[in-house]
Amino acid sequence: MRVAILGHGVVGGGVSRILLSEKKAATLAAICTLDPKKDSLYSEYPDFFRPFEEVLSDSSIDIVVETIGGTGIALDMVQKSLRAKKNVVTANKEMIAKHFSELQDLAKENGVSLLFEASVGGGIPMLSAIEHGLVGDKIQKVEGILNGTTNYILTKMEREGVDFKTVLQEAQDLGYAEADPTADVEGFDALYKLVILIALIFQKEIPFDQVSRQGITALKSCDFEYARRFGSSIKLAALAERTEEGIAAEVSPVLFSNKNPLSNVHGVLNAVLLVGKYNTVGNFLSGEGAGRFPTAAAIASNVIDIAQGGHSLSYSLEPSSPLSFKNRSYYLRFFVKDCSGIVGKIGTLFGKYGISLDAVDQIRGQEGNIHFAITTFSASSKDFQKAMEEIKTCDFHSEEPLVLPIISG
Repeated sequence: MRVAILGHGVVGGGVSRILLSEKKAATLAAICTLDPKKDSLYSEYPDFFRPFEEVLSDSSIDIVVETIGGTGIALDMVQKSLRAKKNVVTANKEMIAKHFSELQDLAKENGVSLLFEASVGGGIPMLSAIEHGLVGDKIQKVEGILNGTTNYILTKMEREGVDFKTVLQEAQDLGYAEADPTADVEGFDALYKLVILIALIFQKEIPFDQVSRQGITALKSCDFEYARRFGSSIKLAALAERTEEGIAAEVSPVLFSNKNPLSNVHGVLNAVLLVGKYNTVGNFLSGEGAGRFPTAAAIASNVIDIAQGGHSLSYSLEPSSPLSFKNRSYYLRFFVKDCSGIVGKIGTLFGKYGISLDAVDQIRGQEGNIHFAITTFSASSKDFQKAMEEIKTCDFHSEEPLVLPIISG
């Protein structure tokens, strides 16, 4: 089969290199980019660089690979490609998260495939495992580290005791973080991937903007020391769980107990723990979640799958609103003024709602920089929120308290 690549940046360039060097069931036929003469491949393969309209009208091109990203021109070109009865492979998690049903229906109407293995987990064959390897079980719970940039930042903060801004700048200098890191550090990237996983695993279509989302910008170096003392590690987690009422979902930094395999996923790696109805220990998948060739290899795998007769599975998604998690334990970090009886007052207010404190710890801060941390036993989320509303009105705070869920092994 003949392949056209839309966009020829880091990932698109990786795909073209794989197709040119491996020469398996698919061959490169066209590259669509804004300024072909500036492309490193142009001098060697000028005939590959063609306008998109020419690709659409070329009946010999069977597969279009989209590596532009976003939901602007990329969405328009994917829609036109599907209508032109061309199979589409993409790594565009934002587009799939926001337009999955629409694009799936368009592919079905035109008798072509829409595959997107690289949209979640980069080089980890996560979606293939869900679609093929785990179909005999009924997945009940998803716990994932789905963003390599934030995992790199959190790992450095944990290991070196440095603050967020310092590590972010280093990540940008190394190319791990974008100049505008909002999508990563505020949890949007992980959220798009979680929405896709929920669609594939639970067959639920949830609006991405209704999922609770908290980024990593409020974390401080002391939080990692407290987490270590509590036998945990802080990670930005994408969480979803099947309940009797529906699907609970959230993206947030969490304290993973050291007994949980996700606590040991460091640097730019991604990982997911899929807990089934029958395999209650869970299936743990880990690997490079981003990067030129891991992502390009996942795209190439989808291309070869189509060339060898594979096709996208059809999903009938039920519209659904995400739920909050009902019961959980919590980590709280307080920065306070220098006054007495603070922990006692917090304990009294939690006790009013039947919430018990598990542990209290304090690291000596600089003068005028008093902070301490508390963990709770498992409690009703509704009761916890009511207690926190009262605690936040107390006059001893010097900063907004940080609240993170705790996940055991």
